[in-house]
Amino acid sequence: IPTANIADVMERSCAMNPSIRFYNMKARWRTDINEWDAAALDSINMLKYFAKNTWEICQPTTAQNFSAVAYYFGKVLHDSLNIPIGLICNAVGGSPTESWIDRRTIEEEFPAILRNWSKNDFVQDWVRERAALNIKKSTNSAQRHPYHPCYLYESAIEPLAKFPIKGAIWYQGESNAHNCDSHSKLFKMLVESWRKNWGNAEMPFYFVQLSSLNRPSWTWFRNSQRLLLDEIPFSGMAVSSDCGDSLDVHPRQKKEIGDRSAAWALNKTYEAFNEDFNKMCEERDAAVAEAIYLRENYKELEYLINAIAQTGEELELNLTQQTAVRKMMRDIDQSRSTGQAQLLNTLVNQTNQSKKKEGPIFIYTYVPLNKEEEHAPNVQTAERDPFEVRV
Repeated sequence: IPTANIADVMERSCAMNPSIRFYNMKARWRTDINEWDAAALDSINMLKYFAKNTWEICQPTTAQNFSAVAYYFGKVLHDSLNIPIGLICNAVGGSPTESWIDRRTIEEEFPAILRNWSKNDFVQDWVRERAALNIKKSTNSAQRHPYHPCYLYESAIEPLAKFPIKGAIWYQGESNAHNCDSHSKLFKMLVESWRKNWGNAEMPFYFVQLSSLNRPSWTWFRNSQRLLLDEIPFSGMAVSSDCGDSLDVHPRQKKEIGDRSAAWALNKTYEAFNEDFNKMCEERDAAVAEAIYLRENYKELEYLINAIAQTGEELELNLTQQTAVRKMMRDIDQSRSTGQAQLLNTLVNQTNQSKKKEGPIFIYTYVPLNKEEEHAPNVQTAERDPFEVRV
């Protein structure tokens, strides 16, 4: 067992807190590699996928069978706010986002995902294959499966409408990582669907970004989740990539994920620790903006550096450009970087001083080159000067 998992097991083996209660909705049949029998298939068609359950006190036996992330989330809230905490766990391994959305929303906003489901490219291959295996013994052409669109909403979310839910935490996405665009649409639909179910348009919804499993699409998927953070109001996102493993689909360090999710709730829902949390978010935003600027302007900045080195022109750079160019200097070949770095530092210092002087400032504005000009050996021999002068 990984060290982080041992610490988690030890923590929950000592958990004893009657002020934290669990409502653990356990599936009666796991969606692993097996074929369900006729009784199971019939029950699933009647939405009887989850076993009957009751509220349980947080103690070692219940905590070890509950979501570790949810446990740590609730523990932090209880310790910080000193109030009773009730946690409802709905978790079905491998389930796609669309299975947790109400039918009307899907029919109105994404009907294409309902058509010919077993061969639908909007649905991940693995999801369709696993569902086909589980229901292989069925002779019912209308046989349902928990992975089908709307199923888990109808069997596990809608029945909870009368519970006074304060908010939701969500960790899912693996089964939608093949298509970032469709997931972005589906996830916003899901949040809207749940908020309608509880009649609260501002219900907090905090989600976990996918972990660090080494799959080609996951990097892009994590970025799409980051963008959703700004598109969905009253939401928050906990990062997990630094707590995972390249060979493990789930982050191994559960406590950190629960703590980070709780930090969002404490700040945004319970309005605790506002100053420190907001400062952290501002630093995050600045770092993200810087990374995006570098990525989107890399070729432009690279040409800019070469132009400066070859012509000696004094260009006025804004703060973002200054920071970006300085970072790029570290990536340039060492045999060329020393002279360029000195020139750049002189340039930046002169620029800063010029802003304090009265009178006109001559600014050279970079205009991206077209494909023919892109490979010009230097600015002087290019077909046109890529720098326009304005006062």
